[in-house]
Amino acid sequence: MTPRPETFGSFMQCLLENCFSAAIIILVQVINRRQQLANIERAKKEKEMEEEVKKRKEEEENRTRNDENEEHGESTTENETNKDGVHPKTD
Repeated sequence: MTPRPETFGSFMQCLLENCFSAAIIILVQVINRRQQLANIERAKKEKEMEEEVKKRKEEEENRTRNDENEEHGESTTENETNKDGVHPKTD
């Protein structure tokens, strides 16, 4: 027994509509996942950049502090004293 043409046609139409809907759903899911991965990667890069800026700022502050100490003669190697309050001899 062969299916009637109108039944077969409506079946094929329904099948195509379902496949098309499924393809769109999958496509949207793939796009959303790629966007999530891009956001994660962007957040990682931003964090790395912030850490690098913080590190550079700390290095600059240390350099400035060391320069100021040297200008005022407060170098730790020059002004270290022993327990008697006497500067150690330097060669």
